[in-house]
Amino acid sequence: MDNMPSVKTHYATNATSAKGVASVVDVAQYILEKLGRLAGFDLQMLAYFCQAQHLGAYGKPLFAEDIQAWCGGPICPPLFRLHNEWGAYRVTNVGGNSDHLSAEAKAFIDDILSDYSEFDSQHLGDLARSADPWRETRRRVHPTERGQEVISHKSMQDFYASFWEDA
Repeated sequence: MDNMPSVKTHYATNATSAKGVASVVDVAQYILEKLGRLAGFDLQMLAYFCQAQHLGAYGKPLFAEDIQAWCGGPICPPLFRLHNEWGAYRVTNVGGNSDHLSAEAKAFIDDILSDYSEFDSQHLGDLARSADPWRETRRRVHPTERGQEVISHKSMQDFYASFWEDA
């Protein structure tokens, strides 16, 4: 994976919320607070990379909701319904509460954003679609079908753990 960004910082503590696993809506809200208005697809990709990298680093999910291997890339349906319901191409708010995230979760997300937020929609999608978790899950679906197959935590953990081996 030549163009995959490296994650620079390794955290000694788990980066989930103080109350356990966070919600994707809270994570997405924090991303929007940090980066401002985003295309819905970009928000989806950044949430995916936060989840996948967290699984790689800790073996635990950052948020509870599943991510599915849709034909365009990894999508979290509850988050999609929120930004799609408003018909907004550019999303500024998903109604989450970033205060539900621990300081460690926010620091982890900040680090992921520092690596991935510089990329445009096309590159973010290409990175996600070229990675094994999405590709292997999509093998079970016709290429033009949206699909509802869940990208397993194990596949994300196995693939993204290599990013953390030398951290």
